[in-house]
Amino acid sequence: MSIKQYIPNTITLANVLCGCLAILSLFQGEYTMVFWYGFIAGWLDLGDGLAARVLNVKSDLGMQLDSLADMVTFGVLPGFVMYHLIAENITTESEYLAYIGFVVTLSACLRLAIFNLDTRQTSNFVGIPTPANTAFIVGLLLIWHHESLGLQEYLTIPVLIILSLISAFLLNSPFPMFSFKMKNTKWEGNEVLYLYLIITLGLIPFVGWAIFTLGFILYVLMSVLFRKKIA
Repeated sequence: MSIKQYIPNTITLANVLCGCLAILSLFQGEYTMVFWYGFIAGWLDLGDGLAARVLNVKSDLGMQLDSLADMVTFGVLPGFVMYHLIAENITTESEYLAYIGFVVTLSACLRLAIFNLDTRQTSNFVGIPTPANTAFIVGLLLIWHHESLGLQEYLTIPVLIILSLISAFLLNSPFPMFSFKMKNTKWEGNEVLYLYLIITLGLIPFVGWAIFTLGFILYVLMSVLFRKKIA
């Protein structure tokens, strides 16, 4: 067995490590590092598949390993983030309310299992992909921590619970969503993705850390508006 066969799986395991470090950073109150580890993990999640295709070493082991890695970084992590955000707002209410945040983890687990069996999701997605959902939830953490756009005060317990339930629903919803994976760099066939990138990059100077949550909302809206193009 040549060394190149280990490269994609090594990238996948690096994704797992970043997920673990992101969770550790959350426990330690290093909220910006939660983002950076998650950000790196997102690129590693794209990189392992790309490496497998370029090196022509795709395998069943790699596919299973990829799902297990995603469960840590894009399943367990966002659940803990939602738990933490709700728990930080609890004063007199029952502390068990924060456990509702873990509905995100349960739904992500279900989505990843379904994804492995769903032959429809080869070029685009049905339901929100777990990395996009994680970006949304980590974005909420950044808004709360950095008080972005004065939105922190709106992240109350009822709002966070509702957002947890919406997140869990969208992960396994029947709605078509465009993919961030490109087969080529041409405009044709990638119009929706390019338009999304242009808008989000243009918004960054104005919204700062809130871009991840707002970018997620834009992702959902554009997927709905251009559903005929991506279905």
